[in-house]
Amino acid sequence: MSVPLLAGCEQGELVRAPVPVPTPPQQPPRIQIVERPVEIVVTREVEREVTREVPVTVVVTATPLSRAPVRGTLQVVQQANHHASQTGVIGDAMLRASAARGWPLDRTTAEPPSDDAGLIARLQARRAAGDPPDLVIDGLDSLPLWEQRLIAPVDDLVSWATREYGQPVARQRINHLIDGRWFAVPYWVSAGGYWARKSWLEEASIDPTRTYDLQQWAEHARRISSVERRRWGWGNTVARSSDGTRNVAAAIFGAGGRFTNERNEVVFRSADTIAGFEWLRALHAMPATTAAMPPTIGTWNDRSNDEAFLTGTIGFTSDDGSIFATALQRGRQLAEDMILVPHPTGSAGRRETHLVAGPTTFQHHLMDSARNADAARELIQILLRQDALGAAIENGAGLSMPAYREWGWDLKGLTIAPNDVIGQMRRVILSERPFTYFQPLDQPRLWISAAHVEHVLTDTIGAILKGQAVEAAVGQTQERLVQIHRRLNGR
Repeated sequence: MSVPLLAGCEQGELVRAPVPVPTPPQQPPRIQIVERPVEIVVTREVEREVTREVPVTVVVTATPLSRAPVRGTLQVVQQANHHASQTGVIGDAMLRASAARGWPLDRTTAEPPSDDAGLIARLQARRAAGDPPDLVIDGLDSLPLWEQRLIAPVDDLVSWATREYGQPVARQRINHLIDGRWFAVPYWVSAGGYWARKSWLEEASIDPTRTYDLQQWAEHARRISSVERRRWGWGNTVARSSDGTRNVAAAIFGAGGRFTNERNEVVFRSADTIAGFEWLRALHAMPATTAAMPPTIGTWNDRSNDEAFLTGTIGFTSDDGSIFATALQRGRQLAEDMILVPHPTGSAGRRETHLVAGPTTFQHHLMDSARNADAARELIQILLRQDALGAAIENGAGLSMPAYREWGWDLKGLTIAPNDVIGQMRRVILSERPFTYFQPLDQPRLWISAAHVEHVLTDTIGAILKGQAVEAAVGQTQERLVQIHRRLNGR
């Protein structure tokens, strides 16, 4: 298909290209919801609920929306995020759209983006079995999907969205523009950072506006901890997870460690990398700092620190915006006690500061082998209408931020958020030079993306904390990265 199913028009309305108008059915369509056995969690909306939502209109002009035909069922994989309410808002929008068009919908909900390798493997397996989804809404980097030829180009859809909302932000471009072609349609962006409980810092007379290094924050964490009150200051896990990868990266890259250099060589094994891991090893060995860590921190996943922070168990953690979005939903008083502090400086080696904690992207991937590509493309445009997109952003304020430069920043749900959290995120999101692990901004490396998917950083610290010598663990990771580099021909 050469052009989107929806075309932009004046005054923000969306107008359909001329299509034959079908004869309206006499009765609301009966929607078939298919429950399929899969290895991931399946959300099955019962027919009673779907029937109730059928009368909700999704038409934005007097011209009826075109209804792309669907063979079998429209299959959508929606990767959940750590803010369940927003996941539901997006799911409900898909249900209404499919009901209005008579599309049988098979919506599968995948786990949040902490096991990207597992989700990619399941998508490969579905394609190999001849049962690929039509659309995946996810937080995946496009490079691994592109390398496996799982996704189709969507340049025309991105051109349409750009006319509506302005240019996609830099992080979306870096993650999804490959060899001059778009392989994902930007949906929203998340920019997190290091969060602290304002009241805890005030009790300890700690100035939250100053920039501290990681070691100083470890000392602050000890001061704000109280076992008697079941409060622990340090909430930065290094377990195998997205949060763990971010926490290890902050220490290693802050020390001057690198994956690669300007010649695209693997340079992980270095004195700076070793210094960063030595600091992390010592942090987890000293009684003074381990006393500031919750007993279960070594087994946390990406949801664990969210809940620990929100329930008052920890006072300092790194996370994306899901933690703030959930706080806003649970009560403004909780959100008002949350602040984004300046990103810490490394505590070893070169002692550099890099904004490792964001931003990240969420987007629509059209599957290369989709049976219902036209319907999937139409659904993408429906979810990107101003009303639907605005609802998704406002429901997850802090987690879901505008992915396009010129629209959405004045939504009420963003403007009323406390403590300038949205303002700080906006400055990071709109930066033309986000942190990219020292890759060229115009040519991200597939092998570095693969290294993150395979959790090489958390695997390294995991081996060290089990007793392996730091130099030996770093050397093994160097060889592992060399193998990834060779496997992907340095791409």
